[in-house]
Amino acid sequence: MELSWLEDLIALHSSRSFSKAAEIRHVTQPTLSRRIQSLEIWLGAPLIDRRVFPIVLTEQGKSFIKASEDIVQSLYRERDICRGVTRPVRGTMSFAMVQSIATDFFPDWIKLAESKIGPLKLSVASRSLHDCVQALIVDSCDLMLAYASKGSPQILDASRFQTLTVLEDLLVPVCAVDEHGSPAFALPEVLTTPIPYLAYSSYASLSGAVSSIIEAHARREMLDQCYESDLASALKSMALSGRGVAWLPHFSVKAEIADGLLAVAGSMRWAAPIQVNAYRAIETRSQDEEALWAWMQAHPLGRNAMLDGITGPAGAASAVDPRSSNFRRDYPSMSGRRTRRR
Repeated sequence: MELSWLEDLIALHSSRSFSKAAEIRHVTQPTLSRRIQSLEIWLGAPLIDRRVFPIVLTEQGKSFIKASEDIVQSLYRERDICRGVTRPVRGTMSFAMVQSIATDFFPDWIKLAESKIGPLKLSVASRSLHDCVQALIVDSCDLMLAYASKGSPQILDASRFQTLTVLEDLLVPVCAVDEHGSPAFALPEVLTTPIPYLAYSSYASLSGAVSSIIEAHARREMLDQCYESDLASALKSMALSGRGVAWLPHFSVKAEIADGLLAVAGSMRWAAPIQVNAYRAIETRSQDEEALWAWMQAHPLGRNAMLDGITGPAGAASAVDPRSSNFRRDYPSMSGRRTRRR
């Protein structure tokens, strides 16, 4: 028996879908199915009722899932102890999120939240999407922040986990500027010459959204992939150095666009809406967690103020609203206004 088999079962139980669980676990659906079958053979009992959808656990599965979660949680706790990683102290709200959210979004967002609900004791772990989901499932964190494409299916079982959109943003293509302040690598309406492309690794959380954009509007061979990383910050650094075009969340490049270090490389057809979602188990752990969740639900400002740095009334236009002046300023190529040459 392998630890990964237990993690597969936990992901399947949380998502109630083989395809969603395979995405969470970064494996193919047939691979996940084979590993679940191997676990069932090792256990000597069926764990999944495959006759219904969404999938449900058998009586043996319902008994075994709790033991699986306890085993995985205990093993990761002991691993942290061996590595010298301290666990959050009592009264601390713990978060798990991917690096770009942790560095480019979370600090100012939580500062805004604290200005409304009071100071919080916080612990933030920057992890891969898979590790973030795993941490939430085995109760190693209180809340998870993760990217989601607009309209994408839930990655966690709604009967066990709550989801709330805290930010709506755009995934935009950016590149360095030339001596005139224009994009060094412009994406035309129809690609005729290969463009150097800075890509996410296949298991990165934004990889799927970027692939959807490219598949809809370009042939793969017209993008000359010259670099790959699972970190948005690494792609951003390479874009700043003039190596090519990278797709990044607006909030992570807004300052560089305003300072003239980066430029949006194409029209709106090359962009896609994305969200930052918050996830938590239905069972609330603390008053602070409940207060933060209630603030996110009750104050739309907490969802879009970060984009503009505004503190105006709820309902103010988001920076990704094509009608807003901020959108026209940051995305001239997307709003029909030509980039001013320096």
